[in-house]
Order: sequence, then C-alpha cells, then structure tokens
Amino acid sequence: MNAWLEPACQLLATEPAIVRVAVAGVRGSGPREPGATMLVTRHAQWGTIGGGNLEWQAMEQARRMLADCAGPLQHMETMRLGPDLAQCCGGEVTLSFQRMPASMREELLARIASSDPEKRPALWIFGAGHVGQALMRLLEDLPLFDVQWIDNRAGLLPAKTAAHVEARFATEPVELIAGAAPGTYFLVLTHDHELDYQICAAILTRGDAAWTGLIGSKSKAARFRSRLRRAGFAEAAIAAMHCPVGLTVIRSKLPAAIAVGIGAQLLALVTQQPAAATPTIAGCDPDCRRCKESTIATDSVTSLETHS
Repeated sequence: MNAWLEPACQLLATEPAIVRVAVAGVRGSGPREPGATMLVTRHAQWGTIGGGNLEWQAMEQARRMLADCAGPLQHMETMRLGPDLAQCCGGEVTLSFQRMPASMREELLARIASSDPEKRPALWIFGAGHVGQALMRLLEDLPLFDVQWIDNRAGLLPAKTAAHVEARFATEPVELIAGAAPGTYFLVLTHDHELDYQICAAILTRGDAAWTGLIGSKSKAARFRSRLRRAGFAEAAIAAMHCPVGLTVIRSKLPAAIAVGIGAQLLALVTQQPAAATPTIAGCDPDCRRCKESTIATDSVTSLETHS
C-alpha cells in the first residue's frame, strides 16, 4: 500500500509539487483495486490507476491542481466508467486527489522511516543465466516477492538491483538453502543439471517450501523424479517439484518468452483470489461484477496533515 512513498520523495526532491491520485473505492468492475496509486507531476507520472480514459481524465485533473496553487489540497471524485468515460468496465471508481508540495518531503521521509517494512513472500531464484536475467527484468517491476537471486558465477550478478531484490554470489549455492525461512518460494534454473538436482533435493528434504519450480523439459523432469525416488524421496515430496515450470501454452524457447511464462505463473501464485459469489441481481450475467462492491482502502483516503 505504501510503495508510492519512496517515489514521491524522489519526485519532490526536484518538483515544486506533485499530486497523488489513489483509487479510494470501486463499485462493480474497475480497472484497478482500492489503494492503487498514480503520482502526477507537471510533465510525467509514476504508477497507474488502470489506464484508459479514467487515467487520462485523472491526470488532467491532477495537472489542473498543480497549476492552481490556491486551490484545495485534496478532493474526492466518483467516476462512472460507462456513462462518464465510455469505458466497458461498467463500474464506478472513486478517486482521491491530494496535492503534495515539496515541503511535505520531510514528512514523507519520516513516514517511511517509522513504518514497518512491507511483508512479501520470499522467493529464492537460483541461476543468473539468460532466463534468469530476463525474469529479473520482470520481477524488478513486480515487487510481489522479497527476492534472493543466487548464482556461483559472480560476473553474472549485477552490482545494483531493485530494493526488493538481493543478488548473492555463492560458491556453494546448496549450502544456503538451510537458511531460507519456512514458506519460501524456490525457483531453480542454473546452468548445471547436477547443481539443479542437488538444489532441488535440498529443498525437498526441508519439506516446508511454499512452492518449488524447476526449469527443464519433460524428459529432464522424468529423470529428476526417477533419481529422487531412488534416493528415497516419497511421492508426495517429489510431487512438490513443479517441472517444467512456467505456462505450458507458451511454446517459444526464447529466454524472454520463457521468463514471461514463469513470471505469469509466479504472479498467479501470489495473487489468486477466492471465487466470486454469485451475483445477487436476478438474471444478471454470471460474469458481471456490478453486484459486488470492494472495500474502500483505508490508506487511500487517509490524509496526511494539511499543509498551507
């Protein structure tokens, strides 16, 4: 919810003011969830509230707020996506607009310092080859995990990564596995099949991983499973190793395409939602979500202290 704080501080270091546009509530179907945030400057933006005409109109309003220094610092507006904006979602989105002058930067920095770190699931990725590099380009823009990116080839790991990614060189990657927290997600895609096997065996021996994925073909998966059986692993433990990994509908073997398939699978793992309830309006299309109303996100409508 507070991922916007650091970008806001960075923008306010060079901008006289910015506007935070946040989704405060959604009734029916909308392009983003409550709490989604966009930061608008005179000439740029950070983040998105879902694109389309909704975002365009919100950006225009935000820039009018930036131009009108004597106007209100904050207001709320509800937009009907169909009648008002000609978007097909059909729901209503309530947006919170908050103008933040550069003088608020110190307050935002203090809020960052005093807040607890965001709790994300841990993801350990073994391998910094072509697929690993392509996957990390995706995950750097998807801060869904706290990532440990591990390889025994120091030259492949970058000196600088995103805040939620730690690149770790290890001559013996298998030895690190004992230090992972219970419930860690593991992804194994090294350049060495024997190393892949040793890593998978160490993960399955623990028995407490949230998920274990292994890159490879069906024949590699069959060889690894047969070898694990001979090593005495139970069928339930072997079944916890997902190989081939990624979306099977993607046939391309280009590293970027494989990375997209794996990234989509990881995204699905941590964003799965329970099945929606049956619409309450008689005769309503089963796919229609106008009968459902999402909870207003507290953070989106909580004002910081008013500044004049």
